[in-house]
Amino acid sequence: MRRLSIIVALAGLAAALTGAQAQQLTEEQTLSADEFAVNNTWFVLYHELGHMLIHQFGIPVLGKEEDAVDNIATYSLLAQQSPEADQALTDAIYGWELADSQVEEFEVSDFYDEHSLDLQRAYGITCLLVGSDPDGFADAANYMEMDPDRQESCGFDFAQVEASISALLQPYLGTDQPISVVYEDGGEVYGWAEEALKASGVLELAATDISASFALPRPITIRATQCGEPNAFYDPETEEVSICYELVDMYFGMIAEDMLMSDEEDAPQG
Repeated sequence: MRRLSIIVALAGLAAALTGAQAQQLTEEQTLSADEFAVNNTWFVLYHELGHMLIHQFGIPVLGKEEDAVDNIATYSLLAQQSPEADQALTDAIYGWELADSQVEEFEVSDFYDEHSLDLQRAYGITCLLVGSDPDGFADAANYMEMDPDRQESCGFDFAQVEASISALLQPYLGTDQPISVVYEDGGEVYGWAEEALKASGVLELAATDISASFALPRPITIRATQCGEPNAFYDPETEEVSICYELVDMYFGMIAEDMLMSDEEDAPQG
């Protein structure tokens, strides 16, 4: 999969998009927003597959499982060693930063939630990226205003995550159960999200990656569907990972709003 092929495949979707935001974007902005939405969904997919691996193999977790599977998702995409996966990771950083910027006031529950704060998640990904390749991801770390000393110490963080994931998953390497990918109808509202995911091929890419890497004890299904909320889930009872079309739509709306606000700020003042 090449990033260019994703852009070309998504080019025909612009006319199908609905909503005030999409109608205000240029064609170039629409294509960029599509890619941003798909890339963030790609990261979330690996996050949920991380939950699946922990459950299927009974992998021990110290600390928050949500942080652990963020690390698995980041490491898995880095292991692709492709410009497309690297772009997905930098888009995920920006996605969490955008989500943080929309929080007007924190609740007490935000600090004891099973998830870390959005901005912490953005920095967590950034640290592993710059720790894995200080030169290649320096721009991302500098964009996040991570000081040079912390960037340097992120090398230890990455080495620790790499060693831990390798040690924990080594016993389960191999091939066994295939992973099925199912696309349910996105309907009039989310049909564009269904087509965007299909065109990108990221669900199939992740399914092939995981099924070719691990001897899964039970079959797994990745299901793209309408959920009634912008989310993604791993259900240990059905052994399914659900990727919600509403999630793709949310990411599109986030970056579209950011683009339109930037256009307003850049417009000449009368």
